Amino acid sequence: MPLIPHEFTDRVEIVKRVTNVDKKVKHLLDLDVFFHMVSPDCNVGMGESFCLAVTEATMLGIPVVVENKGGVRQQVKHGYNGFLCNNVDGFVEHLMMLYRNKDLWLTMSNNAYHLPENIFLHREWLRGMKNFTAIY
Repeated sequence: MPLIPHEFTDRVEIVKRVTNVDKKVKHLLDLDVFFHMVSPDCNVGMGESFCLAVTEATMLGIPVVVENKGGVRQQVKHGYNGFLCNNVDGFVEHLMMLYRNKDLWLTMSNNAYHLPENIFLHREWLRGMKNFTAIY
């Protein structure tokens, strides 16, 4: 089985790192599903294993399909706001589920949108970010 099934080849865009905030927001708003895999050459103790973009996607109501590694496991409730996957077959299976089942996608989208407010109290997070950015 190819990494990206034929029916998805014109619908999948692989984006590496986006540092421009405007471009990042545009990419996120164009998504139906956010997919994240820790780089194979990245030790989970190094790099961005938490992946703030996962939180940003869920705050926009985008279901996520992520690798079951590192800090992303704390952001995703498997089967609730997205899926945690252990291998490529798991990624393909769960992406296909969301693609083929619009009701599942809608439920997960709603759950994703509301989950960050339960995990990260928005006001506290924003205040912390303002304090953090003021330092720099």
